[in-house]
Amino acid sequence: MFIGPVNVSLAPAAVTEGTSITATVDRIDRFHLLRGLLGPRMKSPESEAVRDKFHRQVEKFAEPLSFANVLLLAVVLYALFGRRRTHFAEHGVFSMHFMSFVLFTALLFAPVPALMRAGVSAAVLPLIAAVVVWQFIYLVLAIRRFYFGPRVKSVLPNLKAGFGAVAIYFLNSVFITCVQTLGTALALWTTIP
Repeated sequence: MFIGPVNVSLAPAAVTEGTSITATVDRIDRFHLLRGLLGPRMKSPESEAVRDKFHRQVEKFAEPLSFANVLLLAVVLYALFGRRRTHFAEHGVFSMHFMSFVLFTALLFAPVPALMRAGVSAAVLPLIAAVVVWQFIYLVLAIRRFYFGPRVKSVLPNLKAGFGAVAIYFLNSVFITCVQTLGTALALWTTIP
């Protein structure tokens, strides 16, 4: 997602086996901070053992990101709608519900590798766009229903729910990008001699 000159990730970047360290860093480094750290450390050609160790280290940061997203989402929801639901646990339950929905709908991405191998890559982008739009609409409707009640007919709750969903997507993208950049920097620091 591009926000002015800044490019942030909507989801953690996948680490592909056999990809070079430089290619992995280029895919993850949205803020262009890691190239300076990579250059001095890559004096000699990378070995397969170092590359595998580096990729395992990067993956270690991607897995707990989903759990951290639940907490981030709960904090953002509490900041936005804390007056409507005063207990933080309520926001935590809602965030777990939404993240479960996101993970469940991510199953729709299962055919993507097969589509890419079959040469039908033109179908991949519309599939991804459709799922992301579906998740966003679901979030707006869930926020409106959970925080404003199911029978609200006013326009203002819909606008607040839409604003809340945009804020959540933006902050989540910045969070994922920052954590994955930090994880990659630590992997570079600890795995490359």
